Amino acid sequence: MVFKNEYGFDDETISEIMVDGPGDNGVDAIVYDNKSKHLDIFQFKFPGNVKKMWEQIYLQMIYKKTLSGLDLLMRNDSYTSYRSANDSFIKFKNMLSEAEVYSCKITFVSFNRGLLLM
Repeated sequence: MVFKNEYGFDDETISEIMVDGPGDNGVDAIVYDNKSKHLDIFQFKFPGNVKKMWEQIYLQMIYKKTLSGLDLLMRNDSYTSYRSANDSFIKFKNMLSEAEVYSCKITFVSFNRGLLLM
């Protein structure tokens, strides 16, 4: 819904920006605006039972994994550093290697209390 409401994307465009799955490096969706040179990174988490303490610890790990994924996306180095990435992640990595990025925002979407920074 966020991509339809905030960006006006249709279903086809939404499927093109999705990176989610094994090898996504903590990045579930990527939106790059070539005009503004702005990059949006999304991570979605929908935990079943939000009362468990380990879920907050898990979310902290996801936060770090997403930052690491952003670092991989923006780094200009060889394929070996992200060879375990999925095809969608590699596609965006290759596209961003030629792009200028002036600003970036990471959005974490969750139906719990959000990230509790310790």
